[in-house]
Amino acid sequence: MKNPVRTGSKAAFALAYEKCEKHISNHPALPLFKAIQCFDPRFIQSNIAHHNIEDYRIIEEFQFPTDTLI
Repeated sequence: MKNPVRTGSKAAFALAYEKCEKHISNHPALPLFKAIQCFDPRFIQSNIAHHNIEDYRIIEEFQFPTDTLI
C-alpha cells in the first residue's frame, strides 16, 4: 500500500523543482554565475571535461584566450 502523504510530497517536490529549474535556466545572471564558478573551489570538479574555457567567454579576458593564459 502506498503512503498518500509520501506520494503527494513527491509530486509537490517534482512540480516545485520543475518550476525552479525553468526560472533558473532563464535567469539573466546564469551565464555570469557559470563563468565565475571556475574561481570558486566549491564548484571545481576533478573531471577535466567540466573545465572548458569556452564556457567562460562572458569574462572579457577569456573571450580570446592566449597561450599563456591556457
